[in-house]
Amino acid sequence: MPRVLCRRPVDFMLILSDTICRSFTPVRRAMPPIRFHSRRVLGHTSYRQGGRKTMERTRPTGILCHRKDRASPVIALAIHAGHGMREELRPYSAPPESIRLYEEDPFTDRLLEPFPIAVTTEVSRFEVDLNRPEETCVYLNAGMCWGIVPWREPLPSDMLERSRARHREAMAFLDALVDETVERFGRAVVLDLHSYNYQRDRMVPAWWEDLSKPCINLGTLNAHERFRPLLDMMLEEFGKVRFDDRFLTVGENVVFKGGYVHQRLQARHPDKVVCPSIELKKIFMDEQTGKLHEPAFTTFAKDVTVAIIQALERADCAP
Repeated sequence: MPRVLCRRPVDFMLILSDTICRSFTPVRRAMPPIRFHSRRVLGHTSYRQGGRKTMERTRPTGILCHRKDRASPVIALAIHAGHGMREELRPYSAPPESIRLYEEDPFTDRLLEPFPIAVTTEVSRFEVDLNRPEETCVYLNAGMCWGIVPWREPLPSDMLERSRARHREAMAFLDALVDETVERFGRAVVLDLHSYNYQRDRMVPAWWEDLSKPCINLGTLNAHERFRPLLDMMLEEFGKVRFDDRFLTVGENVVFKGGYVHQRLQARHPDKVVCPSIELKKIFMDEQTGKLHEPAFTTFAKDVTVAIIQALERADCAP
């Protein structure tokens, strides 16, 4: 059942008591601990502009960018952060860049910085959507992408195949990365970071007023019960984050339950891999223009990632 957690005293106590109760269940005790040192992780990066770490492109087709500072059971993804499109597709592309940007998840790659293993892409989901299966990873008509006509004319079959080949390469890379992590650590936590538009159907004067669209939505579809304590702690830590001097509203499976990557990676090792999909309401930017609110976003990104790290640390489920 979807649930929305609001930062009110009664709700917070319910969340806290529920988390404490779960902490003493046999499931929690049976979960082998993973050591985590938050100082070591946070020490890897600076949140100052210009202090971001370099991502290296995977090969051969280079759709993904990745960074690995050291071995870790935690992998952070931002697979919808890209905006680029390969040159041969540009004459066919129908939507203006502003429309593409609206449907993408800009700036989510900046939340990857504190994590020792990170994967993102510079390629727009309008070229290939990595969060859909191969057969639907290229939008062919308006019915596949929010009523937007994706192409001026049908794509030639060879271009379509090249896009699908990029999808296959990306999935093979992620599969191998998760398999390697499970082999080394016995489990993997894959953080699947996204953002979403909350004013698509109507303008909302104040971001905190619409409780049906939580500021942070945690998608946990088919997550193994073994990871329930971690997921509860993530929800609790997210509820402590403030923005505009207000506590964020937090929900589980309210607006999104988890996409293709979330389901694919968990299915590979059901009791060893959890891939929580973390959907951030675009309160940190103007979703219509794509303009980022700074310095508010830098603080927001830091607070959200610290909340994730603290939850991982509490659950003994991180590097």
